[in-house]
Amino acid sequence: MAAQARIHCFVIATNTTSPEQLAQIALGRSRHQRDGNDYFAVSPAACHDAAATTPRDPGADMRAIAWNMNWKRADANWSLLRPRADLDCDIALLSEATPPPGDLGMEVIGDEVTIGRDDVSQGGKKTRLWSTYVASKRHPVPPSDVWTLPPGHEGKDRRAPLKCSRPGAWAAAVVPLANGGSVTAISLYGLLDDCSDASVHRSISDLTALLEDERYNGLLLMGGDLNTLASQPLTSRALARDQGVLDRITKGFGLIDLLHEDLRMNHPDRGRLENCKCELGDDCRHTWTFRHNSDLTIPHQDDYLFASGELAERLVSCEAFGAFIEGEKSPSDHQPLVATFKD
Repeated sequence: MAAQARIHCFVIATNTTSPEQLAQIALGRSRHQRDGNDYFAVSPAACHDAAATTPRDPGADMRAIAWNMNWKRADANWSLLRPRADLDCDIALLSEATPPPGDLGMEVIGDEVTIGRDDVSQGGKKTRLWSTYVASKRHPVPPSDVWTLPPGHEGKDRRAPLKCSRPGAWAAAVVPLANGGSVTAISLYGLLDDCSDASVHRSISDLTALLEDERYNGLLLMGGDLNTLASQPLTSRALARDQGVLDRITKGFGLIDLLHEDLRMNHPDRGRLENCKCELGDDCRHTWTFRHNSDLTIPHQDDYLFASGELAERLVSCEAFGAFIEGEKSPSDHQPLVATFKD
């Protein structure tokens, strides 16, 4: 009988990690060192048990994640979002997510299925039993009464009902903040059957009224697995198409790439991502977020997290959580992006 694969998550042990946590994390588990930190490969259950020794302060800064859960493992991966677990957060932008367990302690906004264009019958509308979600413990609600132009403009009714052209490709919610106000949260997924860049462009078009509505775009967070690598040869059409997606988000709507912002704020001397295949030279600012089965050692980025300027001003940090470690199996082929904001 073949040995059963063990799914691991990664806990970073830093100088703030308590001896009790280290003891619980390290029991019978493998240890790896990188960048001055210790990484322990542990089971999801052990992650939850270790994290429970130091509960998150409910008054702490706001924590948000963007993560492709990997639909094959998503049922088990929900445990990492439970209170006091590794990915305990205030807002989660999720893709390839199966419906959550009823006792999760978070409310979700989103479709339960994704309907693509591909189908064996060539008639399209293939249904997948996973979707994008916005999940939060802060009672999220769908945005409503979104207008393409302000109410009463030229005496015309220009309300624009939000409708997803490809069900499951995006989800949007308004999440209340602890100190008042709210964040508009949008989870995106680039459907590969829709050529990914076309899928994201279509979703952005669906969401344009929301992105431009001043009642919603002051504090806005958007991210997910765009399936946009932006690491093709400099003169290639593929790179132009991928970069066009990112430029539409950052230049067209003025959103800030939070991974880039974290490098600027906290790691200005990091330089080029090691082993990155892009042709940007020293200007490379990619982050390893995705591991492809064809070569598990080559870093790829197709996961992103963006914020409005007002929300980006509150950014404390934004990084890929943990590390891909050779020979170890992660909960997903994507690393979660974890951002912390001053609440």
